[in-house]
Amino acid sequence: MSNTNEKKKEVEVADLLETQGKAGNGVSHILRLRFSLASILHLTDRMADRVISAYDRLVSLDDEETAEIYLGMGTDFAHDGNTEDALTSLTRTLEMQPDNGEAWLLVGLVHLDRQETEAAVEAFEKAKALGNNNFKLHCRLAEAFADLGNHKAAVKELKRAVELDPNSAESFFRLGVALDNLKNYEEAAESFQKAIDLSPREPAYYQGMGFTMGSLERHEQAIACIKRAVELERRRSQ
Repeated sequence: MSNTNEKKKEVEVADLLETQGKAGNGVSHILRLRFSLASILHLTDRMADRVISAYDRLVSLDDEETAEIYLGMGTDFAHDGNTEDALTSLTRTLEMQPDNGEAWLLVGLVHLDRQETEAAVEAFEKAKALGNNNFKLHCRLAEAFADLGNHKAAVKELKRAVELDPNSAESFFRLGVALDNLKNYEEAAESFQKAIDLSPREPAYYQGMGFTMGSLERHEQAIACIKRAVELERRRSQ
């Protein structure tokens, strides 16, 4: 059984144990419930041990500690690409800690991976409102705005991102693209140049600069940039 499937089963069974365990009293009731579940679900010894451990944690911890468990599980599910169970676990975290900015950021990332862009923006904005002001948040929120065609908002987020990390060539490149979409070509060219200065062997950065130079009718510079992009791409493929 894969690690992700085991985690999913652990969540389902632990939730059932938590609910049913409160209905009975005493150790004997809990033990019967454990053995019954292990038998019905055909759990391996390792899985049964994990279920029992999860149950014991859930019934003995307070909401804050339990929320952290679900946050950790949601993070693991997201890392494994299991977006459905990631959202389920993160939702449980937010039910107990609605002001958890880290959980809202993760929810936004999961929605973005699922191409649920509007839901991603909503989650990212909640994370920002709660004081989450990190580089990754601004970059991914800008990505979501760009997907929605809101290039002005994307520019705002990317400008904040490059303030937080002035050595991110990719962020300067994305800022250049967003500015070019707004027809702010001079500023776009400045951003592309910063990207090139930071990473002079990336073909896409020269291509972006070439298109902007074309829009500015600086045709010789445009041709030179496109030629450089083609040359770097050819070297990369060799």
